[in-house]
Amino acid sequence: MKKIIVPLIINIAVATTGCGYDKLEIQTGADAQGHSAPTQATIDANQRVLGELPFENMEDFEQANRGLIAREDSLQVKASELSPNEYSWNQDAYQFIKGDAPGSVNPSLWRQAKLNNIHGL
Repeated sequence: MKKIIVPLIINIAVATTGCGYDKLEIQTGADAQGHSAPTQATIDANQRVLGELPFENMEDFEQANRGLIAREDSLQVKASELSPNEYSWNQDAYQFIKGDAPGSVNPSLWRQAKLNNIHGL
């Protein structure tokens, strides 16, 4: 019995040490949400991605738009009838994803996000 209890107590102690919530410190120059400008290393790494992948190939966008017969201007899924201003999904929150990727975002992920924004029937 003692052989089981000691490891159990140690496991519980180790598991609960990571349960505390420490507020993250906002970096110097960050906005109210904690976002800061990308470092030059990030910009350079994202720039290299542009040369590695065929971003001029628009076939994925053509495929995503092929055969669409209807599309909502604003796609919103309410969380529940009891909370009419809360949404499980709000397409409008992603309308900033347009054009070329900013220096802080991997161009491949930005492209995928633009593809994800194509919706309809």
